[in-house]
Amino acid sequence: MQPADQNFLKKTWINNFQRSSFANKINPAVYKKYHSLLVDHCLDNAFSLVACHKDIEDEIMGFLCFEDYEHILGIHYIFTKKAYRKYGIGSAMVNEILKLIPDKPLFYSHDTPYSHFLRKFKAKYNPYLMFCRL
Repeated sequence: MQPADQNFLKKTWINNFQRSSFANKINPAVYKKYHSLLVDHCLDNAFSLVACHKDIEDEIMGFLCFEDYEHILGIHYIFTKKAYRKYGIGSAMVNEILKLIPDKPLFYSHDTPYSHFLRKFKAKYNPYLMFCRL
């Protein structure tokens, strides 16, 4: 992943999650300062899968950040750009990590207005995954 890609992932994650029901109750300065630390830790220590446009080299369509824990597979954040939603990109990324790491229960740590689609993969919400490896 290029440094510009990591910057895009971090900025997108921080800005989009700030509108979530979890984060919108937190003072914006406090949220940005402390959630940025969590996101940095995740991006530096977890795995990121980036979906790029096949015809436009540096066009990121979406991304997924995940960790392989001892007994579970955890998705920290999944995002698809608005222009690319409803094309199955999020599902394709989830299917890709399920092929890489099969036979583990799936959990996700960030509940967003769009994370409901993870239920079709029998994923369960667990916000504490972000803190497991700090």
